[in-house]
Amino acid sequence: MERRGPGAAGWGWRLTRDDQPFKSGPGGFRSAEDAYAAALAHLGRGPRNR
Repeated sequence: MERRGPGAAGWGWRLTRDDQPFKSGPGGFRSAEDAYAAALAHLGRGPRNR
């Protein structure tokens, strides 16, 4: 999870393998927890947004 830009909706996610980024999600999540849940859903390991 990483903070992206100013404002309340500034969290995003980036997945790395061997310290190299290989997937990145959009920013705009209100919290690190929301960004984390979106990353898990992207991987198919968590609840999916409907």
